[in-house]
Formats: sequence, C-alpha cells, structure tokens
Amino acid sequence: MTTSLHMRHYRRVAAAVLAGLLLAGQGAGATPLPQAAHEARAAHIVPYEVRYEVSLKSAQDRAGIVLADGVLASRLAGSACEGWSTNSMMKVRFVFRREGTRETESRVVSWESADGNQFISRIERFLNGTPVERISVVAERKAAGLPFRLRMSMPEKHSALLEPQTLFPTAAMKRLLRAAMNGEKNLSLLFYEGDEDAAAQQVVAIIGKRRAPLAQAGAKGDEGARRKNGKAESPATPQILRELAFWPVSLAYYGPVKRKDGSKPTDKEREAARAGLPEYEVHFRLYENGITGDALLVYPDYVLSARVVSASLLPMTPCK
Repeated sequence: MTTSLHMRHYRRVAAAVLAGLLLAGQGAGATPLPQAAHEARAAHIVPYEVRYEVSLKSAQDRAGIVLADGVLASRLAGSACEGWSTNSMMKVRFVFRREGTRETESRVVSWESADGNQFISRIERFLNGTPVERISVVAERKAAGLPFRLRMSMPEKHSALLEPQTLFPTAAMKRLLRAAMNGEKNLSLLFYEGDEDAAAQQVVAIIGKRRAPLAQAGAKGDEGARRKNGKAESPATPQILRELAFWPVSLAYYGPVKRKDGSKPTDKEREAARAGLPEYEVHFRLYENGITGDALLVYPDYVLSARVVSASLLPMTPCK
C-alpha cells in the first residue's frame, strides 16, 4: 500500500470504532418508525469513556501484514440539551513483511448540536510520530430538511453541500440504537464523519436479535447461552457492560455517493454504488446505553479486532 492509502485505511479503522461506533440512520432506503414507536422506545445514550485493545486477527498474504497492535480510546460527553462532543485517539503499530514497521495515530475532536443541524470536527493524523494531515470541518444548516453547507480546510479550503438526510456520528448512533430497541433489522443511511471526502457515505446496517446481559447468562452457569450472545464471553468484559443487554450489529461502508460536478446523485446511481463490495465492514456489540463493545473491522485484505479493556460512565451535563 502507498502511504496515502495506508492513512485512509487507518482513518477508516479509527472512525468505525469512535463515537460509539456510529450508525445507521434514516437515509436512503430506511423505513421511518411510526411516531408512537419513537416515543415508546426512545433511545438514550450516556456520556462515557471506553478504551479498546487493537490487534490483528487475520491477514491475507498480499497485505504483507505480519503484526498489528495498538490502542483506541474514545470519550463522549455532553447532553441532549447542549449537544455532544467526542475526543478520540487511535494508535496502531503495523509490522509489514517487506516495509518494516509503521506506527500510525489518528486524533479526532468533534462537536455535534443536539438538533443535528451543526457538526464541527478536527482530525489530525501522524505516521511514525510525524504529522501528515490535518482536516477541519464545519457543517451546518438553518433548519431540518435543508442541505448542509460544508466548509473544509485540509489545509486548503473547500466547500460543498451535504444532503438533508445526512447524519453525523452521535445522531446516527442514536438512530441505530432506537432501531434496535424497536425491532428493526435492516437500515440504510447517508453518513458523514468529517473525513476528507466532501460527500456522505452510504452505510447499510443489519441488526441481530437482542441478547441478554452477559452477567445474567453467567449467573445461570449456561456456557451455551454465553456463546450464543455473540461470541464466547470474554472474562475481561467490564462489569458495567456485562450487566447490559446488547444487539449484534453489522455495518457495511460503501464509498461516498457523489458526482464530479457536485450535483445530487440519482437513486439509480446510489443503487449502483451499493451493487459492488463495501470498502470495509464492522461487526460489533451495541449495548442498550449506546456504548459499543468488542468489534471486528473487516477489510478486503485483513481483519482487525478491537476489544474493550475498560469502560466507565461520565456525569451527564445538566440541561439549563
């Protein structure tokens, strides 16, 4: 892989686990829930800090990767009144058969308004300790239903429009949690995470059946139940997660849907974009308070594992 392609992959890996692991919202193809269902099964997320241990699960020979290890730390703070902020860092060391060792690091700081009409993000990327990229993004609109005006600095300035259905990380994760709580199995959305592409990504989600808390299965002494709850239970799973129900979720990320002239793509063009293989997939546990558990990040040539090693809840910012 070239350096630029490496950095793009590393950013995607970090983004997939950051901010509660995102997604699935009311984008193209999604079926809106009845209003009564929204009110009956509201999705409530909580501020938190989570730390993951990242490792290489498998790799094809053509990838040339013999080892990968690192850490990802994510913090979500705020409230439904004042908006949500994220502060995340992912550092991974890759050892290649021919290219030697490369240490990559991504730092992401973002803020999202409670009404979903504003999004601010700053991304910094490092390769072997040297800064290689900085991206600043501001997306905003005056009211729901309007397109977002996107302003970017990389460091050159750029502007574009994002479609009205576009969701940002916190809103997308809340939509996914609400869908899981209401028994939805399939969702499709337009999602924007603040990367260099001035267009939303198409993301398709599959939500599995609700699973009982790991602690509950363990109390029954039922090894089969523990294995049925996704994978075999990890003894390192933090207690605050072991006491929560969760859903197994799979996300498929497709390339950004955009035209060279910046005009809106047609429904047929969207379907064509989804007809091919996704850029990558993410499989994870979504807990009922919005925290993302253990995850697998699946690329065409390799698979990374992100295992939760610590998790704690933060105080909720009071509404004024």
